[in-house]
Amino acid sequence: MKKTLLFTITALLLGCSSTEPNSAETKGVKLDPIDLTKSEESVKDYWVLSEKSYPSYPIAAAKRKMNGCAKIQFIINSEGEPEDLKTINFLPDNTFVAETKKAISGHRWVPSETNTTLQPVLLTQSWDYVLDDVPGRFDCDSQ
Repeated sequence: MKKTLLFTITALLLGCSSTEPNSAETKGVKLDPIDLTKSEESVKDYWVLSEKSYPSYPIAAAKRKMNGCAKIQFIINSEGEPEDLKTINFLPDNTFVAETKKAISGHRWVPSETNTTLQPVLLTQSWDYVLDDVPGRFDCDSQ
């Protein structure tokens, strides 16, 4: 009888000590990102930029006196990091894509006060590269 009681108490204690916090991510449930590609201002309702990285102007583009732009789509995941970066548009060619992705990869976000579930979001960002002494500008958002 004592062994059965001891076994039951041990099993209960082990069961209680292995209980995980109650969140979707810790239970292995991955939340689908909310599409904010049409409403980029709404990202502030979910995530606040805490670290921003800036691109370098590509040397090859500067030597060619070339302006351009790149538009990238990505997810801010539940850790506040960018993932699944995809090129949406670039002009005049893909010269600026690598630097844009590198800069976005360096960004970090913290959840807003209302984003208690750490909801991932899908968004796009356009980055313009302009040399002051070079006429003409490209707009990746107009395409």
